[in-house]
Amino acid sequence: MDLEIDRRKNKRVKTKKLFFKLKGKDIHGNEIEKLVVADDISKVGASFETDLDFEIGSEIYLSIPLPSKVIRIEKDPLTGKRKYAVLFEKYEVEE
Repeated sequence: MDLEIDRRKNKRVKTKKLFFKLKGKDIHGNEIEKLVVADDISKVGASFETDLDFEIGSEIYLSIPLPSKVIRIEKDPLTGKRKYAVLFEKYEVEE
């Protein structure tokens, strides 16, 4: 594994309980779908540990659940459908 100079320009937030749903293919071409725990996250990236094998440049997909609270509900009088507004809550940050 090549070690690179840390070139991150954005502040990282350490997390305790932020899970990603990871999807992609490992270096053997196997389809992967697995939950992983984030070590940290920034506005442009994240890091996590796993026993899976990927290469630099591998394309993976992360679904990141955002803790949120409903703050407003609007009901359409014609359709009965509800529109919800949410406020993203802060992640639990490690001290």
